[in-house]
Amino acid sequence: MDQWAWWQAIHLGPAMQRLSFELFLKEKLGMGDADHAAVEAERKATDHFLDVLEEGLARLDWITGDLSLADFYLATTFMYRKQAAISLETRPAVAAWIERLEARDSWHKAMVPLNALLGL
Repeated sequence: MDQWAWWQAIHLGPAMQRLSFELFLKEKLGMGDADHAAVEAERKATDHFLDVLEEGLARLDWITGDLSLADFYLATTFMYRKQAAISLETRPAVAAWIERLEARDSWHKAMVPLNALLGL
């Protein structure tokens, strides 16, 4: 669990969060247009890290085998993937994993205040 949590904090999280910021949150918060060089670099990094996660989730429902905090740590980086057009089409294990997690009542309850704040 710790390895995946740290991997998210150091690798996947920063890449996906910057991409989401540039492609969605920056405009939503009135902070100007996307930095296209940053978008290109972060999309490349995000794609690489999503491939790593796809491999990690192969044949597993949850990243450590059982639902753990690592799943929730990882999931926080996926909150605005749709608004930022981060596709999971070629990563079926990741897509199925995040759909399972987002279907949980606990996830919905946690997201309500944040989505309301952003008008989603």
